[in-house]
Amino acid sequence: MPIIKISYAHKTWPSIRQTPKCLGNWDDFTFVFNQDINECDAWVVIGDLLHQRERTKCPPNRTLLINEEPPTMRSYPEKYLSQFSV
Repeated sequence: MPIIKISYAHKTWPSIRQTPKCLGNWDDFTFVFNQDINECDAWVVIGDLLHQRERTKCPPNRTLLINEEPPTMRSYPEKYLSQFSV
């Protein structure tokens, strides 16, 4: 079962509630929210993790940054953006 790691700065938001029966599984996928794991099949970062340090083993072409604000409101350093394939 593929593991999708999802990271975001709002640690108290109970995102697991967005999955069926609040179990973190949806069809053939397992979702892990704001947890340290050794390895994942894809990693989605939502917004700004510039002041947090997270690590996991993930294929570089399966990393995604979702920006919460338009570029006119929030921009990120190129070094931060270069970590993501999309």
